[in-house]
Amino acid sequence: MTAALMVTSIAALPSLWVLSLGFLSHSRYTEPALGWCSAMLGVHTDVPALMGLPAVAVSAFGLVRAVRLFAATTRLRCAAAHGVDVVDGEEVFAYTLPGPAGRVVISTGMLALHSLRDY
Repeated sequence: MTAALMVTSIAALPSLWVLSLGFLSHSRYTEPALGWCSAMLGVHTDVPALMGLPAVAVSAFGLVRAVRLFAATTRLRCAAAHGVDVVDGEEVFAYTLPGPAGRVVISTGMLALHSLRDY
């Protein structure tokens, strides 16, 4: 049931966006900037405000939520680690972890070879 609802929601998004653009392209406030949309999308009649305003509101809400989610994810990925992690082990190794955080992992064997005063 949840998968079917998710697929239906994802399939309805482009229709919602076209409806929003059709409403905004005929609005007197946004027509100078979005007038080209009505010719490109083939929306030649006005979209009623009863349909257009909720479509614009839902689209704007979804855009704001997506931007906030992306920003929070990026912030968490980058803030989680700036520094060095030490792993117990006699082997001498050091490596970096992939991603934007820039984490470095070194072994205690590496620390035994070099003192921190050398750096």
